[in-house]
Amino acid sequence: MSDAKCKLLSIALNGWHGDGDRCRVSFYTYDLDYCLKDAMDGCILLDKRTVESDKLVHGVVSGPMVDVSLPDNAIDAISDKVRSRAGDMAPAMGGLFQVLANAMANEKPTRKYSSFDKIALNLYVDYWRALGALVGIYKDGKVTWQ
Repeated sequence: MSDAKCKLLSIALNGWHGDGDRCRVSFYTYDLDYCLKDAMDGCILLDKRTVESDKLVHGVVSGPMVDVSLPDNAIDAISDKVRSRAGDMAPAMGGLFQVLANAMANEKPTRKYSSFDKIALNLYVDYWRALGALVGIYKDGKVTWQ
């Protein structure tokens, strides 16, 4: 990997995943030490394996996506115009693209953010913590779990 470092490392069922300003990587391993070489000092760690399975699936499918470049508390919400256009294009699409376009067009967000929104790292951590994920921080070469 280059000098780009991850601001977030999260693990669920398929291994670790990292996100940073110029870093997006998946590690198909459960070995945290292996992944920490790509973590910046202050990297947030999320262990989603502690989340109940039904909440985990719902959180992944219906929850927001993280954008580590957003400032704290920021939400990059998908617009109603984009939702409408997705619905207009859905009949011309096939397979899962059609399913996603229809889902986007028909989703009626009832929460602060929806499954097609991107949110800041601090909101993403709070979202997963509320579902039962463990949160840690990598600082000075050590991991401290909260």
